Amino acid sequence: MIKKGTLLLTIIIVLSVLIVSCTQPAQPGQSQASQTPEKTYHWKYVQAVPAAAIHINNTVFLPHLENIEKRSNGRLKIDWVNWVETPYKGSDALRVARDGLAQGCEVLFGYCTGDAPMLGAPELQYMAPHKVDLPELYSLYGKVWSNPKVKAAVLDKTMQDFNAVSLGVYHWGPQPFWLTREVKKPADFKGMQIREFSAEGADMVRALGASVTLVTAAEVFTALERGMCDGLISAPQAMLAGGWYEAIKYVYLSNTRITANSFTINKKAWDSLPPDLQQIMAEEIAAACAELNVANVEDSYKLYELFGNQMTFNEDNEEDYQYIRNLCKENVWPNWLKRVGPQGNDVLNMCLEAMGASERY
Repeated sequence: MIKKGTLLLTIIIVLSVLIVSCTQPAQPGQSQASQTPEKTYHWKYVQAVPAAAIHINNTVFLPHLENIEKRSNGRLKIDWVNWVETPYKGSDALRVARDGLAQGCEVLFGYCTGDAPMLGAPELQYMAPHKVDLPELYSLYGKVWSNPKVKAAVLDKTMQDFNAVSLGVYHWGPQPFWLTREVKKPADFKGMQIREFSAEGADMVRALGASVTLVTAAEVFTALERGMCDGLISAPQAMLAGGWYEAIKYVYLSNTRITANSFTINKKAWDSLPPDLQQIMAEEIAAACAELNVANVEDSYKLYELFGNQMTFNEDNEEDYQYIRNLCKENVWPNWLKRVGPQGNDVLNMCLEAMGASERY
């Protein structure tokens, strides 16, 4: 028979062994129920380009999203989602970001000036004082966005108002006129129906004597094919990705503006990320934006060459450029100032100064 003292000692020894084994740290290769796994994040970024489309945005951004997943060891994965896969449109972007309907989305400024008119300032049509080639035009827009006062008044203020964070600004390609009827001079636009997606662009179309056709991106091809509109203002990359080029016969090559986008994240979602994931994501998105802003010039020239095999290109000259620019000075810029109020004058002046233009308001 085991004595009571011996039994008590045995129980104490067994309990001590169990306690020690439970409190020892897990060794490499071991799993332990008491360890808490690091939280993972699976986000959606909603934007204008289907992931399968041939588009420079996909070529640049998708590898950086993969880098985020790899660098975070799978803790942060971001899906590249097209607007058509959601109940929302590009013009809803700021509200989608504000309300957290997706963790992130592309805010295309021209689509969103209805909610935030100040976004129209850096891309008002024909602010460049003279006709320039694409590299110089992108350089001018770079100067606009490198002005911290412009960024603060336009982008930072908008992000604050809509409870969001911008991780970078990236541009689309140039915005010429893609047409089913030939235009050789600005006067040829009179009586035409042109699709434009921004309030400022619509003002310019009307100033040219044309009418504005309001259709979504998903409706563009049908509108062109059925003669509901005679053309549109868009980037060559969008023409390729949307298949719209198949309905186009002519191009009036005039650099109306370069449109900008913000890689926008809901602030609550951003704040939920630990600092190391914030750093990884910020670094990769900044790199992607810088890469895309350089690659767009060469990509646009390649697409012009590709489309030149099936379309007739007519390019403006300095006289034509100044004619349209004066129309914008008289109609587009003042109408934008009315929409934003007195605070718009200083911002417009800063943008014009960065462009090397002499006008002041």
